[in-house]
Amino acid sequence: MAHDGGEARFRALFDAHYDRVYAYAARRAGATIGEDIAANVLALAWQKLDEIPADREVAWLLTAARHVLSTTARGDTRRRSREAAVGSVVVPDIAGPVAERSAITDALCALSSTDRELLLLCLWDEVSLSDAARVLGLTPGTVRVRLHRARARFRTVYTRQTSDPIGEPA
Repeated sequence: MAHDGGEARFRALFDAHYDRVYAYAARRAGATIGEDIAANVLALAWQKLDEIPADREVAWLLTAARHVLSTTARGDTRRRSREAAVGSVVVPDIAGPVAERSAITDALCALSSTDRELLLLCLWDEVSLSDAARVLGLTPGTVRVRLHRARARFRTVYTRQTSDPIGEPA
C-alpha cells in the first residue's frame, strides 16, 4: 500500500503517465477497454507505489499494462469458449477493421506480432530501449537488434505495398 505522502507521488505519477498508459492499452484493445486497463494499472500502481522505482515509472506501468491486457485477453477467450459451448450467439465486433486501411496500417498488420509490438512500443509510445527491454523482459542489446530488424522488415513491406504497380495505367 502507498506510504505516507504517497498521495502526492501517486498524483504526480498519474498526471505524468496516465495518457501514455491509456494510449498503450487503447491501441491494443480499443478505446473503451483501454480506459479500463489504464484504470486497473493505476489502481495497481497505487497499491504497489512503494515498489515502483522513481526512475522507471513508465517501464513499470507499461509492463503492468501488458500483463493486464494479457490477462484480459485470456479471460475474453475463455468467455467466448463458454458462450460457444452453451450455444450462445456471439455478435461479431463491428468496431474492428474498417473497409480501407492506410499503407502504414497494412504494413504493420503484415508484420509479426513481435515486430509490431516492438515498433509500437519504441516508436509510437516513445519508450526508451532500456525501458522497452524491461517491459519485454529482454536485454537492451537484444531490443536494439530486434528493433533494427523490425524496422527493416516494415520498410520492405511498406515499400512493396506503396509501389505496387497493380492499378496503375500501362
